[in-house]
Amino acid sequence: MKKLAIALFAVVCMAMFIAPAYADDRVSLSGSMRVRAWSDNYTDGSDASWWDQRFRIKTKINVADDVYAVLRADYGEGQWGVAYNGLITRPRATKENTLDIDRGYLNIDKEMWSLRAGQQYLGLGILQVLDANATAVKLTLKMPVKTSLIYIKETENGSTNDDGAFDDSDVYAVNFSYDTDAFSTNLFAITRDDNSAVDDSATMFGFNGSASLGMVDLTGELAFAAGDTADGAVDYVGTQFYLKAAANLSDAFSMGGELLYALGTDDADEQQLTGLCNWWSFVPMASNTPFDADISAFANADAFDPTGANAGVQGITLFGKFNVMDALSLGAKVGYFTPEEDDNTATDDITAFNVWASYMIATNTELAITYLYSDYDNLDDNYDTLVARLQVNF
Repeated sequence: MKKLAIALFAVVCMAMFIAPAYADDRVSLSGSMRVRAWSDNYTDGSDASWWDQRFRIKTKINVADDVYAVLRADYGEGQWGVAYNGLITRPRATKENTLDIDRGYLNIDKEMWSLRAGQQYLGLGILQVLDANATAVKLTLKMPVKTSLIYIKETENGSTNDDGAFDDSDVYAVNFSYDTDAFSTNLFAITRDDNSAVDDSATMFGFNGSASLGMVDLTGELAFAAGDTADGAVDYVGTQFYLKAAANLSDAFSMGGELLYALGTDDADEQQLTGLCNWWSFVPMASNTPFDADISAFANADAFDPTGANAGVQGITLFGKFNVMDALSLGAKVGYFTPEEDDNTATDDITAFNVWASYMIATNTELAITYLYSDYDNLDDNYDTLVARLQVNF
C-alpha cells in the first residue's frame, strides 16, 4: 500500500510539471497595465483632473497549426474615485464594468484563404473610413491581389425579429491589397445597409498606399463619400485627402509632416461624411507620439471636420523626434488647420502643438508625458490637456 501511495504521488507530481508545459505550447498571454493622470482645460473656461487605469490581457489559444482563438479583456478599467472608490472594503465601489471583453474571435488560416469570425478589430486605410471594434466575419482570399470581404452586424435594432421597425443595420466592406518590398496599396469600399426608418445608407470608397523613396516613407489616401440618410432627405458628400512624409535623418533624429484636405458643404440637404464605424483612431496631432489615439486637438475629434460644422479642413502638421539615449526620447508636433467651407463656422483657424517625453523607467515599462495645446481663434479660452502615463507591456 505504501509503494502504491508513493507511485501515485510520483504520477501526480509528474502531471503537475507536464501540464503547464503542455499548456504553454497552446496558450500565450500578452497585454499591458497602465495608470494615467489627466489635467484638462476646456474652451468654456472649465477644467478637470482625474486618474484612471486599465489592465489588459490578450489570450491566444493555438488549437492547431491552422486554427487559433483570441480573447482580449480589460480588467477593472475605470477612473479613480469614480469606478474605484477608495477607503472601502473592496477596491471597486460598483460591480459594473469590472470586466470588458473587447476581442473574442476564432481564426482559421489556410494556404489560400483565412477566415476570422467574432468580435474583432477592423480598419481600412489610415483608420478613418473604417475604424471599428465589431462583431463581424472577415474572409481573406490569398491571391496575388489579396481580397478581404467583410460583413459587420451593426445593430439588430432592438429585436432579432426583422419585420418593419425591427429590421437590421448591416455593414459590408471589401479591400483589395497588393504589396511589394517597395510599396503597398489598398483599394477599398464600405457601405451600410440600414433598413430602419432612418435608412442611413452611407457609402465610402477610396485608395490608400505607402512607399519608400530613399530615406523618406510616404503614406497617402484619397477617399470619397456617397449615399443618403433621413430616409433619403439628406445626401452624404465628402472628398478627403491625406499625405504623410517621414524620414529618419540619423539614428537619433527623425522628422516628418502631414497634409490634410477635405471638402465641406453648405447645402442644407447635404451632410459631410468622413467615415463609418469610427473609433477615432486617426488623430493627427497625437500620431507619431506615445499617446497615439489617446488624445485629440479638436473637440469634435474628427480631423477631416474639426469644427463639426460640415466645414471640411485644410491642414498641415510638422513633427520631430530625438532619441537622447536608449531609454529617453523627446518629441514635438505643431499643426495649423482651417475650415475649407469657412461660411459654416465662426472658427477661422485652429493652431495646435504637442510636446512629449518618453522614458523607459524599467524593463518594458514606460513613463510618458505629453502636453497638447489647441488655440481656436474665435474663442476666449483655449483647450489644453496634460497627460502622464506609467505603462508596462508584457
